[in-house]
Amino acid sequence: KDQEIEKISDKNTYKLMPLLDNSQTHLQALSKKHTIYILTARYSNLFPTTSHYLQDNGVPWDYMEMHLKDKAEWFKKNRFAHPISLYVDDKVETVIDIVPYVTMAVLLDMGLPYTANAKLPDGAYRAKSWKDIMGLVKILEGAPHG
Repeated sequence: KDQEIEKISDKNTYKLMPLLDNSQTHLQALSKKHTIYILTARYSNLFPTTSHYLQDNGVPWDYMEMHLKDKAEWFKKNRFAHPISLYVDDKVETVIDIVPYVTMAVLLDMGLPYTANAKLPDGAYRAKSWKDIMGLVKILEGAPHG
């Protein structure tokens, strides 16, 4: 079944998606002091498309892992080689599953009912924008925020 989906996945979909909330500006600022990891469920054959899209849109990244069906398992295996303080995802289950492996797991709440109504455990946070995410980064860095 995965092979069928992989064959029909439209690479143009990934080329045309708009960036969220001026995210490249925030990620550029973060990349000056932090390592940017991109962990995605996208199929591995989309690596060139994804990396070109990020480059073309000014999104910095240091490490990318493709075709991750279980991100919590990746964190479990790699938490010492790749310690990550703050992780952002738009999937409720992923955020909940990775709480034990990061300082802050952030649910990017896009206003959809399944994210807006999700109950999050301690160690998980909800962000509705990059401004919210940057506020959490300041907390992690011990800087005043507001």
